Amino acid sequence: MTWGWNWPMGGVAQIDHLSIHRTYRFFVLEPKHVSHGLKITESVEFMRWNDWKKSYEGMPSPLQQNERHAALPRKAIEPHEDSSNGWRHDS
Repeated sequence: MTWGWNWPMGGVAQIDHLSIHRTYRFFVLEPKHVSHGLKITESVEFMRWNDWKKSYEGMPSPLQQNERHAALPRKAIEPHEDSSNGWRHDS
């Protein structure tokens, strides 16, 4: 089953692991299972070995994916004002 997080300010992210430190630092972890081989080209394209096809094939960049996922919690803790009740959060 896949879970996603609907953020109150808009946006959805499927975050595999979110660690919150007591100093309110957030760590978003994006684990990948690669059992036969991984290479990163000079143009920073991620390739994983497909043992069935006996060749490397492209895969989405886990770095870019993690950056998109981390953007939502980052946005959630930025100072903002909720127009529904006038509540303001400043970190």
